[in-house]
Amino acid sequence: DNKLIAHKDWGVEIVRWKYDHYRNKIEESNHGKQNELKEDKSGIAFTKWKYDTRRNLIEKQFFGVDMKLKKDKDIGCAILKWNYDENGNKIELRYLDENEKLINRLDENYAIIQWKYDEYGKHTKTVYLDKNEKIMEID
Repeated sequence: DNKLIAHKDWGVEIVRWKYDHYRNKIEESNHGKQNELKEDKSGIAFTKWKYDTRRNLIEKQFFGVDMKLKKDKDIGCAILKWNYDENGNKIELRYLDENEKLINRLDENYAIIQWKYDEYGKHTKTVYLDKNEKIMEID
């Protein structure tokens, strides 16, 4: 009978995605029954992804219904930023607040993950740092 039913995991009725010409997801918007922008259970209404020229994901941003940056309730950050080395290996992920300041991830309590590689490009260790860039753990 064509009724819109809220997705039980997300708490919204409609989710729309937009992709670039490389088929990378670049936008996701959550909507209610009247097509209004609506926040999901994480408090996010709109998400935006950015990629570099090599198609590596470099940034993910979360927004509220007012289209202002907003912290995701599950991880506690508004922006994620990735960096890569010249070989395309992921070398760092930073968790940031609405003002692009480092913030500890809620569920793991670190703000930066760094991946280290040997001269052959083989992953050798992972380093976790807090928002003060102090090492918390090394795997």
